[in-house]
Amino acid sequence: EGGTQDIYVQIVADSGAAEVNDGSSTYGGFTNPSNNVPDGTHDIGSWSTPTSDSQRPAWWVYTNLLDGWNYLANANPSYVMPQQKASWKLNHDAAFGFLDGAGTHYHPGGDIHLDGRTGLGPGGGHANAPDVILHEYGHAVMYRVYSNYIPPAPSCSPHWITDQSSTGCAWIEGWANYFP
Repeated sequence: EGGTQDIYVQIVADSGAAEVNDGSSTYGGFTNPSNNVPDGTHDIGSWSTPTSDSQRPAWWVYTNLLDGWNYLANANPSYVMPQQKASWKLNHDAAFGFLDGAGTHYHPGGDIHLDGRTGLGPGGGHANAPDVILHEYGHAVMYRVYSNYIPPAPSCSPHWITDQSSTGCAWIEGWANYFP
């Protein structure tokens, strides 16, 4: 109206490093509009992490994935980790319809699936557990470094840090435990 611009900015949990979705849609939001903005530089307002429990933990996941990506970028600038997607949804288990009864896991070549049941942690299950998020990111790193392959890990399901395991299981889970 009136020939001027009304500007708002969309913020999404999506970059070249990571993306966080609810199983179908990327988490995001918008700034409030700045109305009747003339040409040139203008303050467009601010945006903050949503206060609703249904979105805020998704941004925690995104931040942790960025931390993992940045760690790799700083440790070895010649290696660029491809974008890693993660699926998380409040009060849902990590299956998201993909695997029956599966808990938090990395699906080789695909998404990290994080459990969002609040009984597993305050504020949205594993979204509130940086070590779990980065553990699963560690699996994604191994998959990519091994040219889209996960080494064999016999007798690895279930696995516990206090149990004896096969050499393959110790390697892939040990690396993922080390990564955070």
